[in-house]
Amino acid sequence: MKVYKKYFLLALAFYLPGISWACSVCQGGYTPKQVNAYLITTGLLASMPIIMAGLIFYWIYKRYK
Repeated sequence: MKVYKKYFLLALAFYLPGISWACSVCQGGYTPKQVNAYLITTGLLASMPIIMAGLIFYWIYKRYK
């Protein structure tokens, strides 16, 4: 069974190179939809530590109030 998985992944890598266009590092095949998705995801991931820290401080404040 493992041999078939290896051959399947090898065939997938050679026959479907278009999938790699979705990678933000590959710099290929950008559509406006993809650009918006990258910008929204970047904004979400950049704001997440600030939001998490704020929620933790708020939780501590409410707990010891």
